[in-house]
Order: sequence, then C-alpha cells, then structure tokens
Amino acid sequence: MQLSAPDAIIIKVIRVTSSGGLFSRTTNVRIQAEVLEVNRSESNLSAGDRITIVYEHYRPPKQGWAGPRSIPILKRGETTFAFIAFDFEEKAYVPAAKGASFEMPIPLR
Repeated sequence: MQLSAPDAIIIKVIRVTSSGGLFSRTTNVRIQAEVLEVNRSESNLSAGDRITIVYEHYRPPKQGWAGPRSIPILKRGETTFAFIAFDFEEKAYVPAAKGASFEMPIPLR
C-alpha cells in the first residue's frame, strides 16, 4: 500500500487535534503538518507546504483482536514519513497505507 500511495512525503507535525466519545474505541484525528521532503506527489506537494491530514484512530480490544493495525495518533513536533492521498470530499489528505501510513518505507526484496 505504501508503494501505491499517491503521495509519499516526510512531514513535521505542527498541531494535533483529536476528539471522540468517552467510551468509544474510535478517535477522530486532525493533523496540521509541514512538508519537509517529497519523494513523489500526484497532488504536486512541495517542501514548505502546510497540509491537513484527517483520519480515524481505532483502539482495538486488548485481547481477541484479529484485524489491521490502527493508524497511530501522531504527536506535535514529530517528524515522520507520510503515505497519503488527497480526499476531495474531506478537502484534506487521508492516510493511504492504513497502519503503515506513518512508518518508514517497507524495503523491497
């Protein structure tokens, strides 16, 4: 999924906003980030651009969970790879590689 992500960039997180119900397993996350480096970009991103990334973080049960990894909640000041795609409905970027959207690229063998 990382290989097929439209945008593969490195970002620095400027602001993180999250919201969710007290007893809910899901948290809505909104990140403001600065693009530091662009490896590829179908949406014509360049270094220095400010972008918004929105997604849902799911906190699975501690036992008996068989499913995909959750997308982590990033922290302010963190620098990370981002495999994202522009979502015209959200008018923001969204993760394009599920739980591996904010990880180092998976090496090819």
